[in-house]
Amino acid sequence: MFQAASLLPALDVLENVALPLLLGGSDQTAADEAALFALETLGLAGIAAKLPDELSGGQSQRVAIARALASRPRLLLADEPTGQLDHDTATAVIDALIDAAGRSGAALVVATHDPAVASRLATRWRVADGRLLLEQTSP
Repeated sequence: MFQAASLLPALDVLENVALPLLLGGSDQTAADEAALFALETLGLAGIAAKLPDELSGGQSQRVAIARALASRPRLLLADEPTGQLDHDTATAVIDALIDAAGRSGAALVVATHDPAVASRLATRWRVADGRLLLEQTSP
């Protein structure tokens, strides 16, 4: 997941989330079902038919996260996934990422400048003076 949502403007939300699955060989029905489940997980099922230019910045970011979650990856790399979100939405997004990683057994790596986001993660690393330092590991 990138800092910018990178949604395709000609595709609606459901199509944007389903596209990577289709490109990976899933049939349309399976791709749409997985995409809708990911959208529901993030509270976005109600905007499935909207185009990207009809979305707020926060909605666009959550759609991009749904796109990443739909394929049930073994590794989730998230670059500032809450950068454009208000506090409550950011909390919901981090909850969804942690839950999705836990359900699928995926590793979750989050790059963030937000201490509130970092505090939610079990293991935290910090870059200081060009060095990577282990900050904390929760049991």
